[in-house]
Amino acid sequence: MVKNKDMKKNYGLIMLVFCCLIGCTELEHAPDGKTNGIAKLVTDIQVENTNGGAIISYNAPDDVNLAYVLGTVVLNNGQERIVASSTHSNEIVIKGIGDMAEYDVKLYSVNYNEERSEEQLIKIKPLVSQVVKISNSIIAEPGFGGIKLKWNNEDREAIALIVEVDDTLSYGQVDTTFLLADITYDSSVDGLFAVRGFENVERSWRFKVRDRYDNFSPEIVTKITPLFEEAIPREDYEIVKLRHDAPSAWGWVESNLIDGNKGSGFHTPQGWKDPDGKVSEYEEENLHMFTIDLGVQAKLSRLKFEGRGEYYYKHGNPRIFDVWAGNTLNEDGSFKDWTKVITNGTVIKPSGLPLGQQTQEDIDFQKRGFDFEFTDAGVVPFRFIRFVNKENWAGTKFLHVMEIEFFGQIVE
Repeated sequence: MVKNKDMKKNYGLIMLVFCCLIGCTELEHAPDGKTNGIAKLVTDIQVENTNGGAIISYNAPDDVNLAYVLGTVVLNNGQERIVASSTHSNEIVIKGIGDMAEYDVKLYSVNYNEERSEEQLIKIKPLVSQVVKISNSIIAEPGFGGIKLKWNNEDREAIALIVEVDDTLSYGQVDTTFLLADITYDSSVDGLFAVRGFENVERSWRFKVRDRYDNFSPEIVTKITPLFEEAIPREDYEIVKLRHDAPSAWGWVESNLIDGNKGSGFHTPQGWKDPDGKVSEYEEENLHMFTIDLGVQAKLSRLKFEGRGEYYYKHGNPRIFDVWAGNTLNEDGSFKDWTKVITNGTVIKPSGLPLGQQTQEDIDFQKRGFDFEFTDAGVVPFRFIRFVNKENWAGTKFLHVMEIEFFGQIVE
């Protein structure tokens, strides 16, 4: 019992010293949420108008009561936009305004009891909105089986691009009726989107851009005739084994590439060494490649492949690759008399996030399958295709691909 009493005395002494050391700090910074009054106002306020908003910078007061700075603005549609900034920042960033009108922004200093200071009225006049800026950069052109859209989004604004098509061809109507053709969600700097599945008949196309604040760009309408293409029938595909082609691993055999089943795929061995040495057209050794006989000659337009789903943008999913096409098979496995129809094809993650990180947008993009058009597409007919994996998302050369499909115009 004596020992317990001594321990209690020592504990009490320690707590007394501790309280003495921190007592004035507790009173000054009010960690229990209580403050000594309304926070002081910010000073030296500056405004930089931006696309669809503004950056309001200021000097925060040296005031222990200040918890954060608050900005509010009421938009022309009646919505109130509220933006807060901590004491570790000296600016308020307002985004997502859809017009270029002048707006009043009310700034408040807020204390730890959520009490606001008197308002400071600031005027902003946003530049052209992000949706209009992006929409103005759109280039629409004929694509195989549809249209291709390109745009610039230097600020990586999260947008939806909505593509509609005139459907009067289907119903024989006189008045134009637009139906949704496709939609993509994107935040990449250099946007690229292809809408497929249409005959090569001139149609009217309409597209518009929407942002996360539900602002819409003006609609753009244009007439475009899709380029003709057809799917090369999978039942005609056959796997061809040439020298330098990589073997399969883990039971993931080559025939899985062309069976129409996305639940199975082709996997090459990690660390595989090519027993035949380097292929003459490449300086690098041990490239992992596979060869497919299309069963027909076709003027090829593009290919589409599916990566391994549980390894989005990582492991053995192809990242950089070449594709060759030819009409004769060389016994030595070389590319003599073949044509390189894709050079350094590169899978781009829309978000641009580092390896191992991805957004839902990235995942949805992979689920759609990766489309790559051929150089000089639709000019020369070919029968054989060879896929050369130069680098996977792990930075090595092994690969796993679930499905691959080819499109073009069958010649024979």
